[in-house]
Amino acid sequence: MARKKETHVIEEETANARNLTLDEIGDPGPIETVGGDALRPGGAVELEKFMNEYVNVIVHPDASDNAVEIPIPQVNGVNQPFIRGKVQRVKRKYVEALVHAVFTRYKQATPDPRQPENIQMLATSAPVYPFTVVSDPNPAGPAWLEAIKAQQNQ
Repeated sequence: MARKKETHVIEEETANARNLTLDEIGDPGPIETVGGDALRPGGAVELEKFMNEYVNVIVHPDASDNAVEIPIPQVNGVNQPFIRGKVQRVKRKYVEALVHAVFTRYKQATPDPRQPENIQMLATSAPVYPFTVVSDPNPAGPAWLEAIKAQQNQ
């Protein structure tokens, strides 16, 4: 009976084998360089640094039936879960996302019943996730938060 010739991969010669490279999947696009106005004081670089500073925040508990137990705001595709009732150290950019999370209800009012076609829509807004900033090490932080809240109310 003839024996089969066995071939072991370990014994194969790979010295002349071609290297295989895998490129990234998709086009990441060009690398953006920063210069000019972005580097000036108060420019994009300083704003990015400011928005990535850590602050201590507490998102208040909500006992309503439809409340989200763990709010998860997203900034540029990155999520930040908040555990209600617990002080958490988070980046400032997620605090801004909490400020912008607002629920608005509208009520129709007719100031003059003789002109029912003149309907006014009265808006009432409230934060979806009420919170308190417990501590902010940056002295500009409280003024920034008030400006963002005022901007939201316009």
